[in-house]
Order: sequence, then C-alpha cells, then structure tokens
Amino acid sequence: MKVLVAYASKYGATGEVAAEMAKTIREEGHEADLADLRKGYKGDLSGYDLVILGSGIIAFNWIKGARKFLEKRADELSRTRTAVFAVGSEPYFEPEKREEQLSKYVEGPASERGIDPSAAAVFGGVFDFSKYGKVVTAVLTKMGIKDALTGAGFDVSRPCDMRDWDEIRGWARSLL
Repeated sequence: MKVLVAYASKYGATGEVAAEMAKTIREEGHEADLADLRKGYKGDLSGYDLVILGSGIIAFNWIKGARKFLEKRADELSRTRTAVFAVGSEPYFEPEKREEQLSKYVEGPASERGIDPSAAAVFGGVFDFSKYGKVVTAVLTKMGIKDALTGAGFDVSRPCDMRDWDEIRGWARSLL
C-alpha cells in the first residue's frame, strides 16, 4: 500500500502524531509519505491507496492548512480512500463525548466537502504553556484549562501530554 499522511499542526503535537502514524505504517511494510499542510501540498493524490488527513484543533476549528487542503482537494479525496483525525484536548477531558467530538471535529469538516471518510479518530493533544503567547495563556487560564490540568495531575510548568500512543499506532494499523 502507498499512504499519504497529511497534517496541519500549530504547536507540533499533531505533527508528531502524524509522524508516528507514518512510522507505524512503514513498520507494517507499506510505503508512507508525510506532508505538512501548513507548507502547502502540490502532489498528486491519485498514486495513493489511502490518504490520512489530520489537524490540530485550535479555537474549535481545524488549522488553516488542513482546511485549505480539504477545500481544494475535496474532489480528489472523495475518489480516494480517506481517513481523518483530529488532535485536541477535549478527548482527554471529555472522553464520554468522543462520538460528539468525532462528528464535530472530524467527520463534519469532511462531510461538508462531500467526503465520506473510511475511518475517523480523535486523539488527545498536548498543552505546553511555554509555547503560547500571553493572550493564549490568559484565555486558557480563564477557561480553567490550567486548573483542569493541575486537577488531572499534570505539572503545567512542563508540557502536558495527553496523547495515547498505543491508541494512535493501533488506529494507523487498523487502516491497512
């Protein structure tokens, strides 16, 4: 199989998830290309058996590069086996709402463009206050994120990683 793992990541967590998926696919004996959509992607999708498209969630939306890719490549993606994923904090804090999160953050943006994903997933992300500016930190603090992280046992002076790597690798394998 030949797979494209295309992603948009603002602070790097989604990029690390995408890289781990590509690595897992290669370990299973398949070919996997990795594309950072914030840099744009001009390649031909017709040579891929599967396109995995992912985005971080910032302010309840996909990151611009992933949104643009989805908009510009909707026709191609609708003719190609496509799986979609999102990375954010809600899967960690509200796991009981996973189906709602899948609909809102993953399947919704794809179906709005006429794409029916063969698989969809939502994964926990990373909070790293050292990477945020004053405004983002203030907003997250006001939203209670720092308190929620502290209450969950995280040290907010360090990156708070909520990704489940076994789940991420397992999902990538399930697509093959």
